[in-house]
Amino acid sequence: MDRIVFKCIMCGANLKMEGITKIVKCQYCGTNQTMPRSDASEGENYLARAFVLMEDGQFIKANQYFEKALDEDAFAWEAYLGKVMAKVKIAKPEDFWNIDANEDIEEFFKTVKNASEYDKAIRFAGEDAAKRLIDFRENLYNKIYERAKTYMDEEKYDEALELIKRLYGYKDTVELHDKCQNQATYMENEGNYQKAIGYMDKGAYNNAVNLFKRLKDYKDSAKLYDEARYKRAIEREDSGEYMEAIVLFEELGDYKDSKNHKKSCEKVVTERRYQYAKGKLNGATEIDDVIRAKEVFNEIIDYKDSRYQIKECDDEIARLTEIEERKNKGIFKFF
Repeated sequence: MDRIVFKCIMCGANLKMEGITKIVKCQYCGTNQTMPRSDASEGENYLARAFVLMEDGQFIKANQYFEKALDEDAFAWEAYLGKVMAKVKIAKPEDFWNIDANEDIEEFFKTVKNASEYDKAIRFAGEDAAKRLIDFRENLYNKIYERAKTYMDEEKYDEALELIKRLYGYKDTVELHDKCQNQATYMENEGNYQKAIGYMDKGAYNNAVNLFKRLKDYKDSAKLYDEARYKRAIEREDSGEYMEAIVLFEELGDYKDSKNHKKSCEKVVTERRYQYAKGKLNGATEIDDVIRAKEVFNEIIDYKDSRYQIKECDDEIARLTEIEERKNKGIFKFF
């Protein structure tokens, strides 16, 4: 009688089937599994075809055949497991079970953990196969758990936290989550604090202000936040950006001598506006120029002789108005 050799879906060992036997028990791991026969059902043929496609790396097409097998037999646990293998793109059972050889074990874990097909495989498999599947998943959980703890030891708290979130509720991951979150927050704050100090040293006060604002009460960030804002305002004043400096000093309130700096900036701005208005008045050729000059003098009415300049503006407006009227009437008078 001819012998047909197949691979065990659980351990990858060779299986031997004689004649028309449908169920074969693996002599190495003891798993009972359905094998294709010469008179196999359509569902069994779909299942066999799917695993052949898997070995050829045609995972999408293999998944389609696993679906066809399940359409024929909704309890075919091998098809559910095959769908999980297709998701992680692992063709051979021995490679699937040997997770230490899987370089991307974290993504592997994520897929297996979230795969409803894996739960169905456990549900419909025989006792031995179901136990193997349960033990495998528990081992996978433990490996990810140990990797998360290794990340914590290496102070890679963001990476550790990502894994712990996936394991949340497993062993002491609730406590580890809080510890890791606190450490991750501390590391982030400390990194930003040192970066902000560096910005201060380089004179990049705007960047320093933004970081110290985010840090709030971390160490002396609140104090340094005010100092960075003060130095930023001084920088604007020194560079001649007086209007912006006035706003910044106003926001600082009573911090250091901010009020004095604000007054100094306001004086410079007022003088510039005064000179602008005088220039408009003295060089006016149109009434609009004089009107604009008068508006500015009104805004700084208590500065220098602005009140007198307003009267000068009124006189000039009257003079230019009369000239305009005479031109319109065709009467020209030279002043």
